[in-house]
Amino acid sequence: MSAQLIGQVKIGNNPNTIDANSLLELESTNKGFLPPRVALNSTTSVSPLTGTVPAGMLVYSTGGTLTDGFYYWNGTSWRLIATSELNSVTKTATTTLTKAETFVLASNDITLTLPAVTASDNGLSITIKNVGTHTDLVTIVGDGGATIDGIANAKLTRYVGQTFVAAGGNWVIKGKKLLPKPA
Repeated sequence: MSAQLIGQVKIGNNPNTIDANSLLELESTNKGFLPPRVALNSTTSVSPLTGTVPAGMLVYSTGGTLTDGFYYWNGTSWRLIATSELNSVTKTATTTLTKAETFVLASNDITLTLPAVTASDNGLSITIKNVGTHTDLVTIVGDGGATIDGIANAKLTRYVGQTFVAAGGNWVIKGKKLLPKPA
């Protein structure tokens, strides 16, 4: 004897009406969804989960070494689901940025050093905008010899901004249009 069961689940105020495309539907006008909370310490380790973690797993990391927030497992690493929160800071003198300084308004002729990063920081982004006068030049370098798109530095003139993204211990410029290689 064999049987096949197909089911949909709805939890909420109106359990009799379920969207035909959903396997699980949660509906409420006065309640929230609370996903599993874990302490992630690395984007490249499934820990504290165990075994094989399927792509698409969603958790809320809190208390670990990674930034608190929603993460999903893409099959090889945890990816922070983007937030709209920015830690805006103003820099007018040469300094080294921290990983927490994600939006930097810079002015004067200064050099800003992006923080040291490892593969566990992949995806970390820092946006820097030169808001100085027409003669101000902001130079961006990577900490400890880390490169920016394979070169030693990037320069921002007045009103120019760039987003720098950590990738494998170095930095890349988000959205950079690369010129074709000469033939």
